[in-house]
Amino acid sequence: MRIGILGPLPPLRGGISHYNASLVAALMEQNHDVTTVSYRQLYPKFLFPGTSEYDDSSKPVSNSNPIVKAWSPNTWRSAATIFKQTNIDLFVVHHWQPIFAPSSQYILKHSGADKTVAIAHNVLPHEKKLIGIPLNRRLYKSAGRVFVGATSEREKIENLFDIKASEVVPHPAYDRFAKIHPELSQSEAKVKLGLDSSKPYLLHMGLIRSYKGVKTLLEAISLMQYRDVNIEVAGEFYDDPEEYFTLIRKYKLENLVKITNQYLSDADAALRLRAADVMILPYHHATQSGMAMSALACGVPVIASAVGALIDVIDDGVNGYFVQPEAASELAEKIDSFINYPWQELAKRRFAIQEQTLRDYSWQALAERLIAS
Repeated sequence: MRIGILGPLPPLRGGISHYNASLVAALMEQNHDVTTVSYRQLYPKFLFPGTSEYDDSSKPVSNSNPIVKAWSPNTWRSAATIFKQTNIDLFVVHHWQPIFAPSSQYILKHSGADKTVAIAHNVLPHEKKLIGIPLNRRLYKSAGRVFVGATSEREKIENLFDIKASEVVPHPAYDRFAKIHPELSQSEAKVKLGLDSSKPYLLHMGLIRSYKGVKTLLEAISLMQYRDVNIEVAGEFYDDPEEYFTLIRKYKLENLVKITNQYLSDADAALRLRAADVMILPYHHATQSGMAMSALACGVPVIASAVGALIDVIDDGVNGYFVQPEAASELAEKIDSFINYPWQELAKRRFAIQEQTLRDYSWQALAERLIAS
């Protein structure tokens, strides 16, 4: 099948860029003819909260056609022309922010494809949701099918937008991290990070934004009974870092919590996943979570809020544990109980968690769902 895909690709940063690259690879492995168009720039500089939109350590996708700027209609027409000239049968667009809705809708309508699918990474944005309702509605209604990452997201798109042509397609597992540092054991990875290998390593990783619940995590750490642990919050801050350091000083966590304020390369992220005993994701709300799927694909259990797609992919007590969002005391109790006993038992089950995750959430399955849409 001839397939056209609009979405960010490496070296652009971010989970959706990596998601798209993995999807493209899976479709090409199934011998489909894939035409991709990426973005020349995702956001105007004054709107981008981080240090750079690009990850120099990531491997670019060949023929990614980095053309589109969401605020430049001339680039929309250029992208649509590429898809139309290649006579695509299926057009796939990745969507996550309302700023991209007008350009994505234009390119979808002028792609020349008989079948169209929108992959809604966020039915509504994490912040400033109201602006997303009219813009996203038009895009989703233009698509033949809409893929969402969680049951809760399907309910949202059906109730809020009155769109019935939606399917729940869970975020596939990021297996690429498990292939990095294969020579290191978990203990050796801890040592390489400068950690005491005899202590559990508690990790929160990913871009730091308010909805990710890091402030809740810091409060929970202050309430924990067990303190003989390694704890790291790793990722570039998209919020004011001083708000978090103020809490660290308030709770006297300076000697307990390590803050790594930087965008992590794949190698740095993989080293932490190889070393980690548990990933802690106390999101206030969520759609799907690439970080959860990265952890589980490496056999790392997840302590997470019972929100969004996390409800669909975590089996409480098997590959992780649930807490209620913004419940610091409950999170502290769950971490304490994990440290007190299960962390060493779960370490023995890493392979089982990894094997089940990679089997149940494959990129090939996502590719097949798109072809069948």
